[in-house]
Amino acid sequence: MKNDKIHTIIIGHKNPDTDSVSAGCALAEFKRRCGVRNVSACRCGMVGERTEYLFKKFNTPLPALKSAV
Repeated sequence: MKNDKIHTIIIGHKNPDTDSVSAGCALAEFKRRCGVRNVSACRCGMVGERTEYLFKKFNTPLPALKSAV
């Protein structure tokens, strides 16, 4: 039996670069398309201008910012 109350958060690393943020978003989307529920990508820090530019260029929202515990 699957527990729908569990939420999986995919995070790259503490100082996210374009590769880290993109990979997290791609993996979260892959899991959703494979039927995994309650999964999302997040980032653990502020992104650089290049990353922000690329996400905007491809009309993709940046993942939510989560602070490290």
